[in-house]
Amino acid sequence: SVINACAKGGGSQRARDLLDEMRSSGLVPDAITYNSVINACAKGGESQRALNLLDEMRSRGLVPDAITYSSVIHACASCGKSQRAHNLLGEMRSHGLVPNVITYSSVINACARGGECQRALNLLVEMRSRGLVPNEITYSSVINACAKGGRCQRALNLLDEMRRYGLVPNEITYNSVINACAKGGECQRAFNLLDEMR
Repeated sequence: SVINACAKGGGSQRARDLLDEMRSSGLVPDAITYNSVINACAKGGESQRALNLLDEMRSRGLVPDAITYSSVIHACASCGKSQRAHNLLGEMRSHGLVPNVITYSSVINACARGGECQRALNLLVEMRSRGLVPNEITYSSVINACAKGGRCQRALNLLDEMRRYGLVPNEITYNSVINACAKGGECQRAFNLLDEMR
């Protein structure tokens, strides 16, 4: 529970130190303990440490659960490791674990950071086909991927779709759509969105 408190507070170094102390004292960390430390690493953007802890967890005979995978995927996404995040999503599904909206949003965010617009769009379709409803973060990430990919009209369509679902675009969403319009030569639309944002 102390490790979990460190994780929630973003103290990845302290969480790792406590894990080391546990092992030094002869205590055997369980999956919940590993999940807490992995989560702390994810919040700190330490993807390699999160991946190493996942490997260590497996080597100790512990089975990663959906929380483990979601945290490691989040860590990879925050560092722009889109291929690794996508591979972990596939691995998660192959173990019979069901990704949730947060997991998909993290992988989509990784795709956006990596400029993989089509992969982000495909993941949006996939998550819907699995009965998951995208949230504001999901839409913002896909719109960002479209902006980076120069897909202005698709970004505008996603903004409209987002509103139809009753989701409120935030500043990040608007900035991504405005960026997409600017790249696509739709300057008037960009100015209209800027006015709408105010």
